[in-house]
Formats: sequence, structure tokens, C-alpha cells
Amino acid sequence: MTLKRGSFRDLLSIFEQQANSSYSNNSSGRTSPSPSFAASTHQAMTEYNSSSSHVAPTLGFVLNLNQTNVKRDGNAHSVCSDDSTRTSITISISDEELALLGAPWAKEGMLCRKQYWESAGKRAKDKAWLVVFVVIQKGELNMFTFEDANSGVSGTFGGGNWLSNAKPVGTIQLAHSLAHSLPSPGYNRQRPYCMVLTLANGGVYFYQANTEELLYEWVSTCNYHAARTSKEPLGINLPWADPTFINEWKPPMLPTVSSTHDEEKQLEALRQHVASVKRGLEQHSEYHESMAALYQPRSAKSVKAQSNWEKMSQYLLAEIVKYDSYIDSLQSAMSIRLKKQGEKGLQYFFLCGKC
Repeated sequence: MTLKRGSFRDLLSIFEQQANSSYSNNSSGRTSPSPSFAASTHQAMTEYNSSSSHVAPTLGFVLNLNQTNVKRDGNAHSVCSDDSTRTSITISISDEELALLGAPWAKEGMLCRKQYWESAGKRAKDKAWLVVFVVIQKGELNMFTFEDANSGVSGTFGGGNWLSNAKPVGTIQLAHSLAHSLPSPGYNRQRPYCMVLTLANGGVYFYQANTEELLYEWVSTCNYHAARTSKEPLGINLPWADPTFINEWKPPMLPTVSSTHDEEKQLEALRQHVASVKRGLEQHSEYHESMAALYQPRSAKSVKAQSNWEKMSQYLLAEIVKYDSYIDSLQSAMSIRLKKQGEKGLQYFFLCGKC
């Protein structure tokens, strides 16, 4: 975003009210539990089960930025240089700055977790609910507990290097996953604010949050990171049959590498993929009648061809739902980012006016 410097003195009264606020605070006012505000898991869960408000924390896994960089012509530029060099500037926000804002760029807090499916068709061995501390960043969802396995008591994890007391209990790569909240009454009436996280391998987790607002933040953060890191499949193997031999149709293998695009390029790639899948679904639907005419009704080949057709239909529909959700997540995050860039640009002019 390029800004031209002009008169800003009439804006000073507005920014005088904002000058003392930290840019790293979440301006939306939404909060989530943080290890910095609890001395033990017992205390954390007391806060977790409380309906009282929390002070908005600074995310513990992100380093605080000690300065704001304003780029001019591709190089770092002082926000208070002389008038001749600040005619045209570019305001940018780094990924680290965005992470400090919280959801959907990063999030941490206490959740209750239940693993239901380990992978497609394979039930989890342990489906008990477990209280975990969850950190989402850089395309990963990491889970920790803080119980001392030797003593059986909760260890401290607040105010500092909480990782030294943390026991990792799982890492999830969010690429090609999809999160959604359960409609009322949730998992059940005792667990009303739950989301389902479906993984690329068919694994399924339930996560319980403390409020509906926090649940929305967790869902949006999971889907944002899935949208950023998911690389679309190279192609879809269409089961439009060889009349003499019918193989069982299987969905294409997912890419083993994550996308490296920025938000804008990733959004364009996702849109192109969704358009391609929708065209494929339309052609696939049109093929059904001619496919049925190739075989004797209720014959083995007819049954197998119909099974393949239905499997692919379900796959294409699921792909459209998933990638449309990714597109929505990216568009929402980009809209918020542009708003923050605008706020940062105005703060820049305010600081220059003070020089």
C-alpha cells in the first residue's frame, strides 16, 4: 500500500488517544487463555472453566518486536527522516507482527481434546478427553500437557520458559485439514463449544473451547493455516471407465510439500483449483448417464462403475467445500491485514508529525 504524505495535523487529535496503546495488542478485544496468567494447570483450568473475562495476553511463543520498519523503495527507512525522503513510502506488516495480533495468524490457549479417528477407518485407541495447551503457528498445531509424570502433580508453566515444563502430546500438520464448529448443542450439552478438526489422512479430533467467541477464533486460525500451507493436487484421476476393465478409483495423492506462496498468490492458486474441480464435477455428473449405458444393469461391472462414480462425486464435493472454506479464510485474513496496514500507516504519519 503506497501512501502520499500530506497534511495530517487535523488527525493529531485522533491519534493522541491511540499514542499510548501498543500496536501488538489485539484490537478486536477478543482474548484467550494464556500460560502467562496461570501458575499451574490447576489454576489454568480454574480460569478455563470460569466465565470471567481475561486480560488480553501477548502470545508467549512470538518474540516482541522492538521496532517498526517502514520500507521505502525496497529498503528499511526511518519513520522520522527529512521531508525530502518521505514523499512516497510503502507500509508493510511482517508475519511476526501479524502473529502478535493473534487469530487467525497465531493462537495459543487451553482446550479439551478428544481424538476420535486416528486415520480414515481406524478408530483412536484412546478417546478420552484431555486438557491440553495448544499452540498454532506456521502451519502446525502443537499440543502440550504440564503434568509431572513422576509426581503426578501439575507443574508450573507461567511467566517465562514454560516449554521447560511442557510435555508434547502431539503435533498436527494443518495442510489439507478442515475445521468447523459443531452446531448447538455442540458435542453435548456439557460441551457446547466444540469444533471438529478433520486431517488430511482422515483423522478426526474434537476440541472444546470455553466460549463461542474463542471457538470461532480457533476455527478461523486452523483454517487460515490450512489455507496458507495446502498445495493443491497436481491432477485428478477421472474414473471414466475403460469398458473392459474397471480399476477401483482412489483420490489423488496429496503433495508432500507445503505451499510457499504469500497470501495473494495462494488465494489465486486456490481459486484456480476450485474452478478446475467445479468443472470436473460438472463433467463427471454429465458422464453418469452414458456410463450407465455401457454395462448391463446390476452386473458386477455396473456396480463397480457406479461405486467409482459415487466415490469421485463425494471427493469432488468435499474438495469444493474445503477449498471454498480456505478461500473464505484467506479473504477474511487479508481484509483484516489491510485494515491493520492502514492503521499502521496513519500511526506512521502521526509519529512523523511529532518529529
